[in-house]
Amino acid sequence: MKAPRRILLSFLLIGTVTSSIPAIEIEKDDKPTTAQMREILLSGSLRGRAEAAQRLMALATPEAMAALFDGMSDTYAAYIAADAVLQRVIQKPDGLAPLLFPGLKHKDFCTRMLTAYMLGKTGDKSASAELSAALSDENRDVRLYSAQALRKAGDKNAVPALIKALSDQYGLVRLQAAAALGQIGNSSAAPNLAKALDDPDAAINAARALGKLGGKEAEDALIAKIKAPDPVVSWAVIEALGAFSKSPAVSQQLKDLAKSATNERTKKSYEDASAAIDGRAGK
Repeated sequence: MKAPRRILLSFLLIGTVTSSIPAIEIEKDDKPTTAQMREILLSGSLRGRAEAAQRLMALATPEAMAALFDGMSDTYAAYIAADAVLQRVIQKPDGLAPLLFPGLKHKDFCTRMLTAYMLGKTGDKSASAELSAALSDENRDVRLYSAQALRKAGDKNAVPALIKALSDQYGLVRLQAAAALGQIGNSSAAPNLAKALDDPDAAINAARALGKLGGKEAEDALIAKIKAPDPVVSWAVIEALGAFSKSPAVSQQLKDLAKSATNERTKKSYEDASAAIDGRAGK
């Protein structure tokens, strides 16, 4: 992928670029076919490409969407095509998500990545099956944005695929998978999240996820990591325990640890979590 296209896509994905292409009047007596608009999108002038992208998105037929996906894979049309789709996605119209599904199977990885990102913007649970399948994509960035999208969708049907993603080779995918499992809140993920506490990349999100799940299994796993070597992980573990535990024994353990803590941030974490547990227990 050429550098200019990479920069444009990066701006688009982090939300620092808004639509800079003005709306163009569609002449009522000018009705090019979808194939013709695809050709203009891929090889026309800047104005022609922008108009073609807008017309294709207005049609929103499977053929028109396929043309836009092809545009996303083109060095010079990528931003224009993606912007046209994203502006519609932001409006969150009903029934848009299924039209985006084919983009997850496009031959170009940037198109697949952008599609996953856009499906995340819709927050549509109907995309869960397709996004779950995309967690096995050969490209790590596609997997990353698919995990993020599943976090936003919050569909429990995605739990098995997200649990599998906790073993992904790419640390950011594992991190996002742990966050998604916490957002969904399905207790079946607790054993795998407990194992993820040993993962330097996913440990913090795994601790937070276990804090949201609660229960004995989560409590035991967190207690075992309460003095993790990484203080940031330790703080996340302590905070997670404070978020749900009702155990007087855990509260007392935190108080004892606070007495011997030499780091003020750690000491305060122990004290705050103990106070939260005591408050929950009615003390």
